[in-house]
Amino acid sequence: MNRLRQDERGFTMLATMIGATVVMSLALVAVTATRGDIPFTSRDIANKKAYEAAKAGIEDYAAHLYTDSLYWTKCAEVPTPNAVNNTNSTTKKRAVPGDESATYAIELLPSTTQ
Repeated sequence: MNRLRQDERGFTMLATMIGATVVMSLALVAVTATRGDIPFTSRDIANKKAYEAAKAGIEDYAAHLYTDSLYWTKCAEVPTPNAVNNTNSTTKKRAVPGDESATYAIELLPSTTQ
């Protein structure tokens, strides 16, 4: 029994298997960490375009409010070019700066409070 405990045959195989397991685990962690670099899908691109269009509409309206603090009182009767529409309408649209294929529209919503 004592001779079997001192026998080192198979030790290299065990060390190799442990080493290979550690290397494969590190490779798996590296692949998982870099999954964010996978090319965008069309759904991701559409979501980003929608976000940028919404942001452009907010910035457009805020810029008008900055130059004319009573801009909000004009409702949809603001001078052209504009993207301001009445409720349930998005006929007036403007292109998103930097991406002429994307557009935005501002829809005025009625107040629910007095």
